[in-house]
Amino acid sequence: MTRPVRSGDVLPGEVVHRRFKHEAAFQREVIRLAKLHRWADWHDHDSRRNAAGLPDLILMRDRVLWRELKSEHGKVRAEQVLFMTDI
Repeated sequence: MTRPVRSGDVLPGEVVHRRFKHEAAFQREVIRLAKLHRWADWHDHDSRRNAAGLPDLILMRDRVLWRELKSEHGKVRAEQVLFMTDI
């Protein structure tokens, strides 16, 4: 099921659709929802020394999710595609 999200109104396993103009706002919302559902999160606030293409966010619980977050108009770089293909 896909529908617009209202704060605090997301069920586990549900696909959430919301448009964000800024990636930082999108990331804050993903982290908020992850914590609500007891996921641990990792994000490097200074990615200049990371491997090229390392995803924005790593979520951990019973499994690990590697997520590259993009705003409504964000573009995926070639390095990001390659990294995600390799993992």
